[in-house]
Amino acid sequence: MRKIFVILAIGIVSIACNNSQKPVTRQVGDETVSRISEEDKEMNEAMSKAVSSFDQFKKTFKDNKENGNSHFFSIKIGFPSEVSGKEHMWVGNLQLNDDTFTGILDNEPLDKNIGYKYGDTVIVDPQQVSDWLYIDAQTGLTHGGYTFKVIRNRMSPEERAAFDAESGLKFE
Repeated sequence: MRKIFVILAIGIVSIACNNSQKPVTRQVGDETVSRISEEDKEMNEAMSKAVSSFDQFKKTFKDNKENGNSHFFSIKIGFPSEVSGKEHMWVGNLQLNDDTFTGILDNEPLDKNIGYKYGDTVIVDPQQVSDWLYIDAQTGLTHGGYTFKVIRNRMSPEERAAFDAESGLKFE
């Protein structure tokens, strides 16, 4: 599972939202960062779906721990940013204590004033959740990942094929 996690962390995982109407994707070190308008209806619907189903993610996470399964789990949260309005990044290596998730930031922020850097421990504020995903260890299916699906669907067929081959992700 670690291989998939690394690909997620290095792939298209960081989203910076701004007021621009035109989506912009650029390479920042090893990461591809997509700048998406705060008014992007499809992306906002994806984030709303993630928020409304976050209890499902939490239940699956708890069940996974109780049953000793080896699913991979990650949560995307939006950090307030003076540069882009909000910068959405993934938090992995999750722990759940008293209904609060903590984890490790899996992206290097574009906005150096956010107060975190890659590898820092982050307490997940449920009000900042913008996506979640887990990969079922038995089926290999990726559940959640709503913002990933939007970005993936916007890729050309060639880009999508390359992404699928590189990531090995299978979406439900």
